[in-house]
Amino acid sequence: MAAVDDFVRWWGQASYQDRMGWMNQVYGGNIPQVELDRMLDDEIKRQYGYLASFLSDPEIGPLLRRAAAEGWTQERLQADLYRTQWWQTKSAAQREWQLLVQSDPATVTAKIEAAAVEIQNFASQLGLGDKFTADVSKWMAGVWLSLGLSQAQIQEAIAAQAEYQPGAPPIGSLGLSMTQVKARAADFGLQMSDEAAFQWAKQVASGDSSIDAVDVYLREQAKSRYSWLAEDLDRGATIKQLFDPMIQQTSQLLEIAPASIDLTDPRYSQLIDHVDDQGVRRSMTTAEAATYIRSTPEWQSTDNATKAASQAAEALLRTFGKVAA
Repeated sequence: MAAVDDFVRWWGQASYQDRMGWMNQVYGGNIPQVELDRMLDDEIKRQYGYLASFLSDPEIGPLLRRAAAEGWTQERLQADLYRTQWWQTKSAAQREWQLLVQSDPATVTAKIEAAAVEIQNFASQLGLGDKFTADVSKWMAGVWLSLGLSQAQIQEAIAAQAEYQPGAPPIGSLGLSMTQVKARAADFGLQMSDEAAFQWAKQVASGDSSIDAVDVYLREQAKSRYSWLAEDLDRGATIKQLFDPMIQQTSQLLEIAPASIDLTDPRYSQLIDHVDDQGVRRSMTTAEAATYIRSTPEWQSTDNATKAASQAAEALLRTFGKVAA
C-alpha cells in the first residue's frame, strides 16, 4: 500500500518526460495512442489550467499539445498565443467569454439569463417591451456577451430598435424624454416636431447624446432665430426666463395661468418677435406687449376688459356731466 502511495505521489510530481519514460518501460516503447493522448491532455491541464478547455480548437489545440510535449513554460506558451489569429482577432472580453463557454457552461447559462432580464427591463423602460420577448432577449444576450459588448453598447443597440410612429402617444422613458425635449424647445421659444423630439430622445436613450447637448443645440437655434437676444442667451438665459415678466403680465391681463402661455403660439409669438414701425425686428417692450394683448379677442372676454369698459363708460358720463354743468 505504501508503494502505491509513493507511486501516486511521484506521478503527481513527475514531469511529462519522466512519465513518458516510465510508460515506455511499461509498454516496451509502444505506448498506445489513446494513452499518449490521455497523458498529453492531463499534462496540459496540469501545466496550463483553463486553457485545456481549448484542446478542440483547430489552432489552439495543436499549440497546447506541442507546448505540453516539449515542456514549455507558461511564459513561452503565452508568447505563442499572442501570435495566433485567435488572439489577435478577438478582444479581451471575447477571449474571456470563449474561455468561459469552454470551461464553465453553467456560469455561461446564468450570465445569459441575467443579461436577458436586463435587456427586457431596459427595453420595457424605453417602451419597447413588445420588441424584446424572452426568447429574443436571451438570444441577443448570448450574441452580445460573445461579442464582448459593454452595457452602454447594449443599451445603444436596444434604443436603436425604436421607431417613430406618427400619432402614437409616447410611452416609457422615450416618451418622457420626448416631452422633456419639446418642453426645452418651448423654453427657448422654438417649435419642435414630434419626430424631431423622438430622434433626440432616442439619441439620449442610447447614450449618443444628452439633455445638455440638446440645450446646446436649442440655444444656438434660438440665437439664430432671435439674433437681437443672442448676448442674453449666451449668458445662459432661456427665452422663457427672459420674458417671464411679460408672461406674468399677459397672465394677469388674460386671467389665465402663466404655464398656459406658450411663446411659440402665434397668439403670443409677437411678444418676442415683433417688427416695429421702423421695420426693425425686435421684441416688444412691456408697455407694447400690454397694448397688444388688450387688442386681442381673448382679452375682450375677460373680466378685466369688462371692468375697463365700465370704467371708461363711467368716466365718459362724468365728463359729459361736467360739460353739461
